[in-house]
Amino acid sequence: MRAQPLLTVKQYASHAPYSCIEYATADDGIPAELFGFDVKAGTSFDRALEIVQYMSENLEDFAVTE
Repeated sequence: MRAQPLLTVKQYASHAPYSCIEYATADDGIPAELFGFDVKAGTSFDRALEIVQYMSENLEDFAVTE
């Protein structure tokens, strides 16, 4: 199963940023839960945006295997 990721940056209540994988498009059966990546402690929100932009420019699909 595959989905076209829509990568965004969100913040925890502590204001620490993290990247979130939402789906722009998705095959049937893709889990509805959202996935994300914690960035290293101390990473600024702006730096997290740069990371997500790089990922968006260089990654294609998000795949789930059984």
